[in-house]
Amino acid sequence: MLVRDPAGARYFIGSRLHRLAFSAIMTSQSTGATHALLRRLVEELQETCNIGMLDGQEVIYVDRVECDWPLRVQLKIGSHVPIHCTAIGKLLLAHQDTDNRQRLLGPPPLIRYTANTITDLQLLEAELDRILDQGYSVNHQEDAVGLIALAVPVRDPWGNIIAGLAVHAPEARLSLGRVREILPQLNETATKISAAMFAGDIGQEQDKVD
Repeated sequence: MLVRDPAGARYFIGSRLHRLAFSAIMTSQSTGATHALLRRLVEELQETCNIGMLDGQEVIYVDRVECDWPLRVQLKIGSHVPIHCTAIGKLLLAHQDTDNRQRLLGPPPLIRYTANTITDLQLLEAELDRILDQGYSVNHQEDAVGLIALAVPVRDPWGNIIAGLAVHAPEARLSLGRVREILPQLNETATKISAAMFAGDIGQEQDKVD
């Protein structure tokens, strides 16, 4: 359930606890509500959207709705993608402390997928700091040529970032300019998804207060 850091006395979530958490999320009562919100967003944007969380040193898609365009990236719920060159991956990485960033990235060198993949650690750190400042992450053809993506955080009721919500599409349909235009829609949906995910927890906390 837990893994001990060989270099120190810290413990991290192990693979068994990760699988248990993802199973709970994907089969919980809130899943229907969050999936409906995701589907509505796809209908509005006409592009594929997904929700991803950290799973070891990768991102796992815990929910996903494909668009109807014939030209699209087809991945299933449960698929894993790299952390250092995807919109959700960089977003979640940006909100880790220095030690966790190093642990999640692993030993160098970082894998280069395209000419735009950031493999220099100093440049990646600068990118992560920029993501923290602006509150969202953009993937500009970093894991696949021609693919653009935008990710925003999904938070728990206490403000902790527990997932990322992303939209991605070919550059021909989703330019960098349009990415910023749809940012408000993504943030609004992320807020609704958070409320749906934790509706029971918020109610229990309110009962305690009352």
